[in-house]
Amino acid sequence: MDVLGDLQAIQFTDKKSVPKQILNLPPEIRRLDVHGTPVSGLHIKHWENLTELEEINLTGTKVKDADLVILQQFQQLKSIHLGNNSIRGPGLSNLQGIQHLKALHLQNNKLGIGNTQHLSSLMRLRTLDLTNTGIQDDDLKTISNLKNLEWLWLSGNRITDKGLNHISKLTKLKGLYLNHTLITFKGFPELKTLGSLKTLWIVNRKVNHTHLGYLKSQLPQDCFVNVRQPAHNP
Repeated sequence: MDVLGDLQAIQFTDKKSVPKQILNLPPEIRRLDVHGTPVSGLHIKHWENLTELEEINLTGTKVKDADLVILQQFQQLKSIHLGNNSIRGPGLSNLQGIQHLKALHLQNNKLGIGNTQHLSSLMRLRTLDLTNTGIQDDDLKTISNLKNLEWLWLSGNRITDKGLNHISKLTKLKGLYLNHTLITFKGFPELKTLGSLKTLWIVNRKVNHTHLGYLKSQLPQDCFVNVRQPAHNP
């Protein structure tokens, strides 16, 4: 266990076993990092007293939907990392009361269709990672209402040109990642509303570098744009 900043942050570095200290954490900690540690609901239920938590990293643990109920206790959370787990979506309803949340990472969970509805109340969200989560165009309707989003990862999903219409409403976006989606150059005009965009990645087999000039003409001059076909299958 690494203690950083006078108990303000705790990180567990043993990725093979669950240390005993994880069951008796000091209530004043604000950052807890257990990524890669095989924690489960049996351990997490002991964290109810951590009401000062502002950041929690559960990436690559054994967390499932049922385990997320504990997040209701952490009303001060600003950043949640839940990537690379077995979350299917219904458990995300436990996030709805976390009004200060600014960053949510859900990459590589098979959320499937319809579960983005549980994110509708997260109006302060700035960063959202939905890479390879199985979402589709209609799931972006809920996301389009999160007007303060600045960084959005949608790579590895079956997003088409239809989905770009929803994304076009996120006018504060600074970074957008659409690699290995089904987007074509025909959807590019939808992106012209993104006047704050600084970074755009679209790497898939539906586009190529010949579309780059047109896309750049639709976006801010200082926006970095990477549009090309992948070197190999994703």
